[in-house]
Amino acid sequence: MEEAENGGVKNGKYEIPIETDLKDYYIIQEEYNNHFGTKKVISPMKGTSGKDRFYVMALEDINYGTYYCWYQAASGNLDNTVSPNFNDFGFGREFTEYVMAKWNDSSLPWGEHNSGDYLDLWGIIENEINKGWFVPSKAEWAAFGSALGINFNYADYGLNFQYWTSSQCNSRNVYLVLYFTGEGIGGIAYNTNLRDDAAVRLSITV
Repeated sequence: MEEAENGGVKNGKYEIPIETDLKDYYIIQEEYNNHFGTKKVISPMKGTSGKDRFYVMALEDINYGTYYCWYQAASGNLDNTVSPNFNDFGFGREFTEYVMAKWNDSSLPWGEHNSGDYLDLWGIIENEINKGWFVPSKAEWAAFGSALGINFNYADYGLNFQYWTSSQCNSRNVYLVLYFTGEGIGGIAYNTNLRDDAAVRLSITV
């Protein structure tokens, strides 16, 4: 199996490395029922220090049933690209904050914003980004889909058929999660029009 750049395995498969110096956690709820089954709920202990241990995917989309553009004015100007086999697990926050800064700088070629029926996702999630949430990278989405065995059964988990990632693949395209199938685990695909619409679900680390 071909190794990917920056560790992991090509085509969306990823092995999470062992970390040290992590926060301590405790159980705040024994049984929480949702689309992903009955699970314990944990939270960092008060006063604990160290690195965040968990990547958390939000339980709901941003405005479920509403779809957004990625950022049409960025087409042809994307400049933070990664190759298909680059393992960008852990880069979602960085990628998100980078594009958010571009979206807010009207002096740049990226400064024009969509409106009306084609809203850019960045304007919708800006407040959430300020709270620490971010758009997952392609590898973070792939790890999420792989860990839970999500494919054509995505609707059973309350998921839509396609989601934006924060990963750019060339000057005009970004990576898109499509049906959680296709090439590699997680169904990471190309998107050719940043005005196309897709669902948005955020992640955070704790």
